[in-house]
Amino acid sequence: ENNNNSNSNTNNNNNNEREQHPPQTQNHHQKQLQLHPQQQLTSTQRQHQNQLPLGAAAQRAHRIHTSLVKMYKSTNDPHLAPSTISYNAAINAWSKSYHPSAGEMAELLLGEMMREWRFGSSGGLGTEEEEEFRLNSSSSSSRREGMGLEGEEEMDYEEEDVEGMEKPKGKLRRRGNERVKPDVVTFTAVIDAWVKCTALAHDYHYEQPPESSNNPNNNTTMRQEREDYAEWKRSQAAKADALTRRAATRAKQLLNLMIRLGHYDPERHNVTSTSDNGADDDNGVGREASLFNVDKCEPGMRPNCYTYSAVMNALAKSCSALRVMSSSGNTNSDNQSNYRDRGGMVRELRYDPAREAQDMLESMIEKHERYKERVGETDIWKNSGYARTSPHDDDWLLEDADDEEIGLEEDYDDDYIGSNSSYQRWMKESSPSSTSDGEANSHWFEPRPDELTFPPNTINYNSVLNAWSRASRYDPYSALRAEKILLERMERPLSEGGDAVEPDALSYSLVIHAWLRGCRGSTGLGPPPSLFRPRKRNFTDEERIYKAIEIVDRLEIWARKAHAHRMVGNGRSDRDGSRGGDNFEYDDDYSEEDEPVDNKHSFSRSSSYTFRQHNKARDLDVEVYNSILVAFSREQGGDHAASVMKLLDRMERIADELDMPSVRPNQRSYNVALDVIAKSAMITNTSLSGYYYKDKKQSRDNKQPGHHFNPLFAGRAAESILSRMLARDFRPDAYTFASVLNTYQRIPNGKLDAALAADAVVRGMESLHLHGKIDQPPDVFHYTMVCACWSRSGEQGVAGERCSEILRHMQQRDKAGFPRVRPNIRTFNAVIDSHAYNGRVAEAEDMLLSMVDNYESSAARSMDGIEDEELPVRPDSFSFNTVIQQWARTRTPEGGRRAELILERMLKFHHAGNADVRPDERSFSYIIYHYTKGAGRLAPDAPDRALKLLRKMIGMYRQGYTDLMPSQQNRTNPIFAFTSVIDAHSVLRRNDSGLVGAELLESMTKLGEKIDSLRPNTYACLSVLYGWSSCGAIDAGERATELLQTMEADMKAAASRGEESIMRTTQRCYILAQTAWARSQSERKAAGALGVLNMMEKNYAEQNLDAKPTVQAYSMVLNACAFADSVEVDGKVVKASPEQQMKAFEIAELIMDRLGNEPYPNVKSTSMTYGTFIKCCGRLDLPDNIAQESASRAFADCCRTGYVSDFVFTQLRYALPPEEFLNVLVKNGYKNLNSKGKSLSRDGKRIRPVRLDDLPEEWKRSVDRSAKRSNR
Repeated sequence: ENNNNSNSNTNNNNNNEREQHPPQTQNHHQKQLQLHPQQQLTSTQRQHQNQLPLGAAAQRAHRIHTSLVKMYKSTNDPHLAPSTISYNAAINAWSKSYHPSAGEMAELLLGEMMREWRFGSSGGLGTEEEEEFRLNSSSSSSRREGMGLEGEEEMDYEEEDVEGMEKPKGKLRRRGNERVKPDVVTFTAVIDAWVKCTALAHDYHYEQPPESSNNPNNNTTMRQEREDYAEWKRSQAAKADALTRRAATRAKQLLNLMIRLGHYDPERHNVTSTSDNGADDDNGVGREASLFNVDKCEPGMRPNCYTYSAVMNALAKSCSALRVMSSSGNTNSDNQSNYRDRGGMVRELRYDPAREAQDMLESMIEKHERYKERVGETDIWKNSGYARTSPHDDDWLLEDADDEEIGLEEDYDDDYIGSNSSYQRWMKESSPSSTSDGEANSHWFEPRPDELTFPPNTINYNSVLNAWSRASRYDPYSALRAEKILLERMERPLSEGGDAVEPDALSYSLVIHAWLRGCRGSTGLGPPPSLFRPRKRNFTDEERIYKAIEIVDRLEIWARKAHAHRMVGNGRSDRDGSRGGDNFEYDDDYSEEDEPVDNKHSFSRSSSYTFRQHNKARDLDVEVYNSILVAFSREQGGDHAASVMKLLDRMERIADELDMPSVRPNQRSYNVALDVIAKSAMITNTSLSGYYYKDKKQSRDNKQPGHHFNPLFAGRAAESILSRMLARDFRPDAYTFASVLNTYQRIPNGKLDAALAADAVVRGMESLHLHGKIDQPPDVFHYTMVCACWSRSGEQGVAGERCSEILRHMQQRDKAGFPRVRPNIRTFNAVIDSHAYNGRVAEAEDMLLSMVDNYESSAARSMDGIEDEELPVRPDSFSFNTVIQQWARTRTPEGGRRAELILERMLKFHHAGNADVRPDERSFSYIIYHYTKGAGRLAPDAPDRALKLLRKMIGMYRQGYTDLMPSQQNRTNPIFAFTSVIDAHSVLRRNDSGLVGAELLESMTKLGEKIDSLRPNTYACLSVLYGWSSCGAIDAGERATELLQTMEADMKAAASRGEESIMRTTQRCYILAQTAWARSQSERKAAGALGVLNMMEKNYAEQNLDAKPTVQAYSMVLNACAFADSVEVDGKVVKASPEQQMKAFEIAELIMDRLGNEPYPNVKSTSMTYGTFIKCCGRLDLPDNIAQESASRAFADCCRTGYVSDFVFTQLRYALPPEEFLNVLVKNGYKNLNSKGKSLSRDGKRIRPVRLDDLPEEWKRSVDRSAKRSNR
């Protein structure tokens, strides 16, 4: 036996552990290990000394059975003869082992039983070598897909003979050994073994995972390792799904075999043997025997309702195969079946085990109806063929004494031993008239292969619901089908068209799980369209949850109806009383003596009532409600805190109402509810206000005085759950208190009250542990969360001091011996943050520098060989960044310099050997923000300091500090640091703003090749264009135009790829480029601005709607023409030549002509364009006649269109001489002038210069009112 045990292979047992035994003592366990050396524990199992390897108990039972067979063969002792019971025990051990090879090993035992029953010992139970090989193969993982045993051929139940089975030679008996005859329990246990072997199919390691190189610095290697691991996971899932599907196939084959053996087939079973002993033919051998060629039906092997339920459960477990079948798009014939739609067309269906389970249920109903139609409506025959009821009186069920006295002797059928003479007489009276085939007539009551003696019961319906429930993970409409079966077939009475079954608690639970298993944990419209019903709308997670709650409502109605008679004074049902009222059946075998000793006098935590053991089919289960709570916690779309609290109240209420402790919330219920409440704490106006106050409208209206809204509702709900747990004698764990503290930490308003409440929770936790009401005292995690609450309280004078007190308290408790309470880096960071966040940045800096000095001193002593008993806490990057951030946010000019000093200390600490304490993007971005957008932007050297920091940041990144430029955009946009520095130079109109922008744009372009978040986009290009428009350099216009051309080229390249460019040009891009031309001293400024306008018009014509030309774009060309009177030559600004100025004026006239034609809707001359053109006439050195005529003509057009504004009137006064100015006014209709050109007042008594208000309103009618007010 030891030699046999040494050959077993348990390589995969360390991946599959299951607690199946109660705790044992250490000595007893060591004794077991000595008795069973093949069960030596692995490294993982040494932590759980009471666990056995997966399948070890079943393997041991199999070996014991094999030893029994061997001893019987060697001794022929009848007391050691194997029997059906011994085989069933071994098969049952495999069915409960959950080992992936359990189905195959159970089938192996079934094959041995069939051979021994059919052919006797000569058929062979197998040689010792064969048995040992099979046992050793059971503990090792299969090399074939689907966990088939290596070297073993599957039994093909569809054929007459078993392929690969050696046929016996010599004279054979028809039935060799009746003691090992398989029965329905045997076959059902084998099917159940196939079902149970798939329970851990997705947790079993069929192959070892790929090894990791543990090299975090090599990105290529890490990416390849992630891909290898993902591929390994997909391979494991595919093999697990193949195993579940194979188990379903084998279960269906076993069911077909049972039907073939147990149901009467006139064509096969109505055959008489030549002799009972198997007479020889010419060759000395009788009729060829086969395992499954049985000339007489075997009622004991006939499947019952539990057999069908096991097969349906196997199909339910194979629903996970839908994931592979539907995603791979496999079109093999094995994965599909054909069906004919309503239009008569033949279509192909995907593998759908849930549909197969329902089809099996429908087939059971049809077969039973067919049997009743043939036999009659007497409901006489049951599964095994024995009569249970009779249409006559019940006297025939009793022993007939008269028959015994008369000595009536009848030739009873061997299959119906135990029946009496009255039964036989009743049989003869009830049977149809005799025919020539007397044997076939004697089996008229036997079910045919297409018949069933019993209808499907609730168990079978529940198996179908289980299949649809499991399929809902992959088919979004499975829950609808399950709900339809429950409501329209099980709940609906038979008289109204329902089925002849009633639902139980498990039926409702399965439909609830069907709705909840389809939740995806998102806020979208659910999963993508299904391959099953792609045209239907998918349900959202919230809709599925409330669908499940509707089923819970019906479940509670059913429970109140079914359990009404159990509400007696002492809480225990009256077993001897009447069972009227509801048609509820008790377990007849149940008695008080059958109760476990520990449960006889057990009491509920809430009352003194005693209860029966929990029954899933009869009692409500708390896990049904827990599944709804978990679904609420995973749903991200709304505030479900009030729903969770109401559900907990509902569980308490139903438990008290029905005296049913099985539905009372447990610790998991409360912990999940706390998680939901913590997530809803961030919502300002939480739904808990409506839960605590009936007047929901008033509680949610924050503007009304005396409203009931309280920002601490979430904390109040969390503490109420904690109080419930303590009242129910639960012992809250560390996670429970952490959830309560997390709730207070997330509250956005009322932060001081939240900090006080969190502080009280931890002090209460200390008190509860002191009095022995909880097992774990508060640890460093709880104290750190309290410090975090204080840091966000906003109390500058209290928060920092309180966090310091908590820190000292933790150190004192650590010295007192309390576990896991020593402050860590997160605790110190919370204290630092409490000082810095509440305005005490200097104290935070002192604490940080103290931590740095203590750690550096300890490191120096360690180098000298002096080791400290307790190593000081080493600051991390968050510690430095917190102080840097708060100094950068201060409104004092020196905040930036103090932040720079902390950054330098951080770099020094990093270079001193602390490689993991390194700066990231925030370390520089905070200081850059201070110098560009914050309080330090007013300093003269602020842009230079920001540029210096950015250049240092780029240089460190090129040296290998990749955290400075993250590959993905975080809270701090990495491109913001570049644009803010460019804008800081541009705002001050520094001469180098354009060059700085070009330099940083080039850096962004190079870095963007590796970092997508730093690829230049439209926003970055706008900053560079702004820099060129502000610097006034002679080449600013040209450089800006080149950038525009680059952006347009990128747009065309992206369009050719079918993508959207991130450097898309906009109206502002072109206007900034025109501004750059206008402010430059180039002689081509007018032509350059016109060229930018032409680019804008062309780009808009190419369907870039963001580049539509505006009136401002035309005005910018006129503005460039107006300032074309000066150019820069050899670094000096000189007056432009008359030819150059004349070209600029011609461009101005061209723009006015374009505007006169209104090139685009609402793009026409306005006050801005008229005034700018008149400005051109006044600034440019033009001949007098051209300048005055053009200005007068433009003013006349302006008066006619009604766009005369203060800007137009002022430019006209500067462009024309005084006499001509007055003449233009008079020509256009102004009459209120005296002989000296002065304007008279409205009363005609005072004289004053002409003002805008004096002009006719007709000239100003088109100027908007806001412009009029500003002009005045």
